[in-house]
Amino acid sequence: RAGMLIPARTTVVTTLSKRGDRGVEPLAASALLQMAGRAGRRGIDERGNVLLCRSAWESAPDAARLLARPADPIESNFC
Repeated sequence: RAGMLIPARTTVVTTLSKRGDRGVEPLAASALLQMAGRAGRRGIDERGNVLLCRSAWESAPDAARLLARPADPIESNFC
């Protein structure tokens, strides 16, 4: 994981994929939801903004499909 834990009004997601244990994988809907949830500063901003970019190898329809997908089910590892 990489990133900065600072409050920001706008979150920028620069690609629709990520590097994982099996190479480059599509971004999961729940991962996008978590990143988007970082937008907006608690107690300061009424709402946050998310800018979703794509690489040259990803299409606008790929982005639309990602945005339309429901979040993945949550599985607990504590049971």
